[in-house]
Amino acid sequence: LGRKTGKPYRLPSEAEWEYAARAGTSTPQFWGRHRDGACMFANVRDLAGKRLSSFPGGHYSCDDGHARTAQVGRFSVNRFGLHDVMGNVWEWVADCWRPDRAGDGPSDDRCRRRVLRGGSWRGAPDTVRSAARHSGAIDSRDEAVGFRVVRALEDEYGGLRPGRHDSRGPVIVHDHRRPRAIVPPARNATALRGLPPPPLRPPLCPHPNRFPTR
Repeated sequence: LGRKTGKPYRLPSEAEWEYAARAGTSTPQFWGRHRDGACMFANVRDLAGKRLSSFPGGHYSCDDGHARTAQVGRFSVNRFGLHDVMGNVWEWVADCWRPDRAGDGPSDDRCRRRVLRGGSWRGAPDTVRSAARHSGAIDSRDEAVGFRVVRALEDEYGGLRPGRHDSRGPVIVHDHRRPRAIVPPARNATALRGLPPPPLRPPLCPHPNRFPTR
């Protein structure tokens, strides 16, 4: 994609992903505390999935119409206009897996496992949460795992350019072939200061350890 467009695309960091997925909320899911409202917003393990298989961990008592993966853009968006940040497929992020340090993992080529976020169509309900974390081997493939990309804003906000994990500038999170939420810059998942905030968006991204743990 980068070679085709000439733009710097990459996976989001874990902090960027959670900022975009929460979209200013502090509840376990961006749609609030109504458990069985999940089927309006996400492809989850629901009654259709229960009929298909008997995975452990329970299910949602609603029917989203999809027993397996769904085409992107079929469910309601979060406050940032993003589809499918919860459920459907787990999403790769750039961070190496560290079970005790959410958002602080390096994002280089040396790690053997990377972080997955967002839950999937076959995951137990407690995995479809903004704070839920999982991991996968970097060479693994699965029908319940996918990704979304972000594009760095190279020449805005002080001329920051994408680079190492601790020097990234603001990014645009892409969704369903369209640019959507703007995520502010983060250094080691902590907000940079002295830069103008993105237009029409919440304040700068907090450290992920200050995110709700639900």
